[in-house]
Amino acid sequence: MKDSGLKESGLIPDLERHWFDLAARLGLAEPGFLWGDLSAAYSEPHRHYHTLTHIAATVVQFNSVRDRFDEPDQALLALFYHDIVYDPARRDNEALSADRLRDSLPGKDTIRACRHILATQAHLKSDDPDTNLVLDIDMSILGAPWPEYLAYARGVWREYAPVYGPLAYAAGRVAIFLTPTLERDHIFLTPAFSDLDATARHNLGAERDLWQSGEFEAIDAGQTQRRPPWDR
Repeated sequence: MKDSGLKESGLIPDLERHWFDLAARLGLAEPGFLWGDLSAAYSEPHRHYHTLTHIAATVVQFNSVRDRFDEPDQALLALFYHDIVYDPARRDNEALSADRLRDSLPGKDTIRACRHILATQAHLKSDDPDTNLVLDIDMSILGAPWPEYLAYARGVWREYAPVYGPLAYAAGRVAIFLTPTLERDHIFLTPAFSDLDATARHNLGAERDLWQSGEFEAIDAGQTQRRPPWDR
């Protein structure tokens, strides 16, 4: 599995190439139109983390474990479409994203890809090993180096805080995501990503500390450059 550290330069052109290669393998009739649809969706102004850069990062991770998939093209298709609908005010983004994939590729087999997308709502272990790999790829940012993890956390904050307000977001982030994820026996579901577990725990714990101490918003405003606890 690739190190989570990524440089943004060159990611998007490489992502576009991967899309057209996938479209050729699937025999899609209008890959350019579909790429335009993907690009427009992931470039919506309210997105700060769930952008084309996120999708490009998941494709990098996908390529590092491609040989582990039973149906790699279904998994890759799911990664391209799993956040195509992303409205922080809604709770059905995954179902709408699966619908968007199905509607975008009429006559094509998207059943397994749609199942992968639907699984990203709860991120629970599946009976399908391919789904578990897709989920770990999507969550691999949790095990990234601290500066990249913090950029992810700040991006999600900027997507949700305008909708729910800073206080409600902070409480929800800790109670609904950070603490339950830290309480899992294993954060990642597959052996391919298990080496990221320890770093992910450090990152999640450090973010929770920032929220509980009231320092996260100061970091987001650039007022401090706090390091994670294990690096002090």
